[in-house]
Amino acid sequence: MKRIFLEIISILLFWTWVAEAQIPVFTEKYSVLSGLSQDAILDIKKDESGFIWFASRDGLSRFDGNSFMNFKANSKELERSVSNQFHSIITDQNGCFWILNDIGQVLRFDPKTERFELYPSAEENRGDSYFSTKELVQLPDGKIWMIGDGNGAIRVDIDESGIVSLLFLCGNAQQRIGSKVSSVFQDLDGQTWILTDRGVAMIGQDSTFSMVSLEDSALCVHAGGMVEMEREMLLAASEGRIYRYNKSQRRFTLFQTPSMQDLKRIFRLDSEYCLVVGETELWIFNSEQSEITLKGTIKGGIELAWQDVNGDVWLKHEGGLNYSCYYSDKNVLSQPYTFRFSGDGLVSMEKFSRGGKWSFSFVDERNVLWRIPDKNSQWYAGKSSNKPYFSKSDKIIFPPVVHASYMDTMGVYWLTSHSDGVIKCVSTNTSFKFSQNEVSSIYSDKNEVLSMMEDDNQILWEASNDGYVRLFDKQDNLVGYLSPTGKITSQGVRFGLITAMTQSRDGTLWLGGENQLFSLERKGVGEYHITKCRSFEEEYEMTNSRIREILEDGKGRIWLATDGAGLHLLQKQDNGYRFIHKENLFRDNYPPIVDHTKTLYEDRNQNIWVGSSEGLIVFSSEFSSPEEIRFFFYNTENANLTNSNISDIYEDRNGVLWFASFGGGLFKLSKEYTLFETPEFTSYSSQNNQFPSDLVLDIIDDDNGILWIVTEETIVKFDSESQKGDAVSPVMGLERFGFLEHSILFRKSGRMVVGTRMGRYQFLPNEVVHTDFCPKIVFTGFSLYNKDVKVGEKDAPLKQTINYENEVVLQPNQDVFSINYSALDYRHPDEVNYSYKLDNFEENWNFVGNSRTATYTNLPHGEYYFRVRSTNSEGVWFENDRVIKVVVLPTFWQTGWAYLLYFVLLICAVAIAVYLYRLRTKMEWDKEMSASKLQFFTDISHELRTPLTLIGAPLERVLNEEEISDEVRKQLEVVNTNANRMLRMMNQILDFRKLQNNKMQLKVERNNLGEFISACASNFLKLAENRNIHFSVNDNSAGATFWFDKDKMDTVMFNLLSNAFKFTESGKSVAVNLYVNEGKGIIEVKDEGCGMQKDKLPMIFDRYVTLKDYSLTKQSGTGIGLSLVKEIVELHKADITVSSEEGKGSCFTITLQPGYEHLEAFVIWTEPESAEPQEEDAKEIVNEDKSEKTTLLIVEDNSEMREFLRTVLCKKFQIFEAKDGQEGYKIAQREVPEFILTDIMMPVMDGIELTRKIRSDEELSHIPIILLTAKTDIESKVDCMKIGATDYITKPFSMPYLEARINNILQERLKWQEKYRKELFKNINFAPENNDKQNEALESPAIEEETIVVETKDQELLRRFLEYVQAHIDNSELSVEEVQNELKVSRWHLLSKVKGLVGLTPTEFIRETRLAHAAKLIEEGENNMTQITYMIGMTDSRYFSRCFKQKYGVTPTEYKEKVKNKK
Repeated sequence: MKRIFLEIISILLFWTWVAEAQIPVFTEKYSVLSGLSQDAILDIKKDESGFIWFASRDGLSRFDGNSFMNFKANSKELERSVSNQFHSIITDQNGCFWILNDIGQVLRFDPKTERFELYPSAEENRGDSYFSTKELVQLPDGKIWMIGDGNGAIRVDIDESGIVSLLFLCGNAQQRIGSKVSSVFQDLDGQTWILTDRGVAMIGQDSTFSMVSLEDSALCVHAGGMVEMEREMLLAASEGRIYRYNKSQRRFTLFQTPSMQDLKRIFRLDSEYCLVVGETELWIFNSEQSEITLKGTIKGGIELAWQDVNGDVWLKHEGGLNYSCYYSDKNVLSQPYTFRFSGDGLVSMEKFSRGGKWSFSFVDERNVLWRIPDKNSQWYAGKSSNKPYFSKSDKIIFPPVVHASYMDTMGVYWLTSHSDGVIKCVSTNTSFKFSQNEVSSIYSDKNEVLSMMEDDNQILWEASNDGYVRLFDKQDNLVGYLSPTGKITSQGVRFGLITAMTQSRDGTLWLGGENQLFSLERKGVGEYHITKCRSFEEEYEMTNSRIREILEDGKGRIWLATDGAGLHLLQKQDNGYRFIHKENLFRDNYPPIVDHTKTLYEDRNQNIWVGSSEGLIVFSSEFSSPEEIRFFFYNTENANLTNSNISDIYEDRNGVLWFASFGGGLFKLSKEYTLFETPEFTSYSSQNNQFPSDLVLDIIDDDNGILWIVTEETIVKFDSESQKGDAVSPVMGLERFGFLEHSILFRKSGRMVVGTRMGRYQFLPNEVVHTDFCPKIVFTGFSLYNKDVKVGEKDAPLKQTINYENEVVLQPNQDVFSINYSALDYRHPDEVNYSYKLDNFEENWNFVGNSRTATYTNLPHGEYYFRVRSTNSEGVWFENDRVIKVVVLPTFWQTGWAYLLYFVLLICAVAIAVYLYRLRTKMEWDKEMSASKLQFFTDISHELRTPLTLIGAPLERVLNEEEISDEVRKQLEVVNTNANRMLRMMNQILDFRKLQNNKMQLKVERNNLGEFISACASNFLKLAENRNIHFSVNDNSAGATFWFDKDKMDTVMFNLLSNAFKFTESGKSVAVNLYVNEGKGIIEVKDEGCGMQKDKLPMIFDRYVTLKDYSLTKQSGTGIGLSLVKEIVELHKADITVSSEEGKGSCFTITLQPGYEHLEAFVIWTEPESAEPQEEDAKEIVNEDKSEKTTLLIVEDNSEMREFLRTVLCKKFQIFEAKDGQEGYKIAQREVPEFILTDIMMPVMDGIELTRKIRSDEELSHIPIILLTAKTDIESKVDCMKIGATDYITKPFSMPYLEARINNILQERLKWQEKYRKELFKNINFAPENNDKQNEALESPAIEEETIVVETKDQELLRRFLEYVQAHIDNSELSVEEVQNELKVSRWHLLSKVKGLVGLTPTEFIRETRLAHAAKLIEEGENNMTQITYMIGMTDSRYFSRCFKQKYGVTPTEYKEKVKNKK
């Protein structure tokens, strides 16, 4: 909505009849673009809540000062076609609106429910008795009457509960009282008089109806023709008759006037006199004396007459040409006021069209006639025809024709027309007088005030942006213009842009501008001597900047605040002036970052304060030379300022310093400042809700100590004692033209002058008084999840509109809601500020400016109180809290019943928890016992592996000897069988442990089921033979293959067959049946043993369950065999079942799934054949004959095992022994063995830590290591390989297998050394430019074997060794000692490393290098043999020839011939 502010002439605070002066007014227009339902507004009403309602030709509109809400009647809901062209509104005692539309229908609208009702209803009003309403009338008792259009009348009765009933005075009653009801009248006794074409009818307070007898009941009684006097009722009738009704006698008597005209209206003037209006005549009737006097006549006739609130009677002449007024206090009939008029017959308001003098007029809701002649653009009201109420301007928006009007209590006047929307007229305060030097566009800046001052003669000097310096006297009359010559001229002469002015104590005027300063001394009346201040010393010239403020300190010195060059001090010299600034004498002490100074002030302690964009400077004015000044600089970094942009400084009458900050609000010096101390400030800003604005420009105080603070938007009146600031709003007459720095001045006359971008304001501070108008707050809307809630909607929390609710109850899923509110101050609703909070949810108020919506999300259930308060249009806060209760219901789970349920459930949960705790405790105890038992078995298994190794390994060696007898061999084989059985049992315990810890993984491969089962069964043939049990394998699998882990499935078959033989007597049978069913592999193990009871079958696979009673030996097992079987089978995603019959035997059935898809997540895939050498391979491994034994270190804590290993291996190796890892590491460091064999589990230092230390030792890292351990899980093996172990062998182990692995590793190492050596010498090139290629060959020889790894440090040592030999290849005296000194290593270290890497001693490596170089030289063919001998560092040709032949198989000469033949 576009608001037009308008300054007109004069003021009248309230709407009075004696308008001695004019009222400044601004207007605002509302139309369909603003939200109105339609622009033709025909009636205006204000309801009890304060809303303004407009009846339009397209429904009803409600206005809250900010927005419109429109309502229309729905024909379907009312079951009759209705029109929404509303003409008039009446409000009943319940706040409902009775609305008359254009087709005579009456609608009742309830603002609480926002629903329309039709009266009479469609049922009551139909057929021949259809009632059409012409006019709605409300009597003093509040009853509403529908005056029919020639068909009687209806009275509306509303009881205390709001129920509506109708009294029909039509139909049969119409025949009694007359068809044409002209009006109704209520006397002081509450009796209602109905004036009709057939006379008068009366209805008493008890609703009794009676016709009042007149002498001639056929006489016409006109509307408005009745008046009540003290003792009688007077009724004006036709043919000049007045009927007098005596209240005590309750009868009429006739009084015949001299006139025979029909008497249209009668008005009571006082207790004795009445004014009677005829067709053309006006009569004064004295009721006490029964006398009547002709007062005057109206030529052309009287069309309408009405009485205003002052008792004056206005007469509209027939034809609309003139108005006349009978002034009751003067008993005078005025001369006609000439207007053109055309009306629609309504009494309360008339419209006037333009014509003649292009004037128009209207009658307001109080029957006041308003006349607006366009000729002199003045508005008139009431009696006075020559004193305008307020003036009309070209900019103000007034409707061309006024149809309806309404005046609010705050001087807001609403005007409407037939087609131009609504005009709001707001009267304003006249305290502020605005002056413009030249009329200009709002986009022009030539009226912008740059600086002002008042001289000692009370002359106001004003410099504006148009370049003029104007002078005004104390009555604000223009004195003249300052010319560049110093004369004050009456004609405008531009002086230039002046941005700062002051007058020093000696009377000198100082004017500053862009890079210039002038001093003015008075020469005479209207003339000044002007001196431009300049320096003739370049160093002391004024810098290129604009002067923002000029200050004379207590010593008479002139200081300049400049924008761009900082602070300047003016010094007068004999030949001119000097400007002292930071480029000359201030350079040592002045803060270098401060350039944009804005303001200067000297306080009562002789401290000079400088405000700038960069911060605040303060220094003492007590100094003898500028160099002595000590500047103190403060900003947000070293003081408690929240903003460093200081625009003004002022000391009030109490000695308190105030600082204006553009962006930070207002600051006050908290305590008296002393130099060298950091000042402390108190902040007043919008951030802490202590000040209306943060954009503060200027400060000054008045005679009462009130601070007047200029901000960018407005002026704030600030009481320093109460620390409360009220902004001057536009409603007080201050338009927001944009204020400037240094723009306020307090004149000696007591007036304030404030400069703006458009001109200047003047006002008397005492006249600027805020009103105490406290606006009423209403709730205007309620929404859930950003959707407006309509009254009566399904699941809507509102039964009536939010403004009439005291409580809103929300369901649990309605916890996101918004409440709209508005303070009904219609003057300037945009200037109203709000704050709100939700009690029981928020502690502090939310200050939200002019926002009119509060939104809350995800509120927990509970009761809350939403309260909102506001300012009025002038910015004054009130505790006008409007409160509504908001209840968010809990979900069922948050109700008391739910908490009771929770309590019951808690009791149950505690009981269950106690039970489960006891059960869990028992289970954990059982589990701990099981784990302890299993751990015990596991530990025993690990401990037994070493003794088993000491049994098995020697036993195997003895059995391999051919010299033993058959009887001894047979006994030893029994020992071997039982040792293997014990090993199998220990492996089962370890497997069970893995299953328990979920660490077992399958190594599956594709296997022939029949062949595998047959191989497993073959181990039991001898047992079957010894036990005389018939054992058979029935293979019907037809060579079918399945995927499974052979080792694990062998464990399964071993356990099942062992149990079968264990429980089968001699002479019975055990059978294994194999077949394929629907692709699945079926394995059955059947026996004819003792069988089991059926109640035992469910627990047969449980852990630690034994069937001792069924065993033939009566010995129980470990109880883990069948449990292990089941878990291994299930790990294969297979099934195992058992069937048994006591005394007949049992059958275990395993069902294997075809394919391998079901195994992918649980297995490690392996090749069908192992890559590791088997024991049979060991026999085929041939060890090279060496004259020198390989050194081998054995680290084992078990002395018997260590002795056994030494005894077996000493034939082929030189043995070193150690009992733990720490001792083994020391021996390895001392002896540097070629091979290490170590146990893992040892005291002091275990085998894992020993391997890590050897691999991290540069001298030992090349040694191969085999780890021996009782741990069989794959994780242990992987961990060992990760730390650098060469191999990993589990106990018990086969001694031939161990020897074979050692020999294989050594053989592989020899092969690798030979290949590495060949590659190394093949790529040797003694040319320096090919060293990179040689290094690549050294670092990455083409070796395919992956078993030997060369460490980076070893590569570096060998590279340095080779480079040194190459560099000294021709030195025949080159020795190993020389090389080891160069490489800074010991001889033993060099020997072990070189031999370990290339299989040569250092001496042999030097010789091989020389021979490789000799072969290269021979191939090149550029030297003879003698030369080559010396070039490779050999002095004896025969020795060279012998060595060369030993390496290459031919003599050097033969090698040369071979090379030549190849070419």
